[in-house]
Amino acid sequence: MVESALVGHLLDPRSPLNIESLLDAVTALLIDCKIPSLMRIKSIDSFITRCKFKISCSLYNTFVTA
Repeated sequence: MVESALVGHLLDPRSPLNIESLLDAVTALLIDCKIPSLMRIKSIDSFITRCKFKISCSLYNTFVTA
């Protein structure tokens, strides 16, 4: 029940929790964290390293299939 409601919110383009909004938020967070002084913080550097490849691949796939 809860899972189907979450999926419904993620797939509904009018929902504030839709998948595109979440991807935009994570992408904005990634860009904001790329400040050199913040990159010295190990947890932020680790976040950028883990997410950069996944987000760039996701954006690439979005542009290629559009």
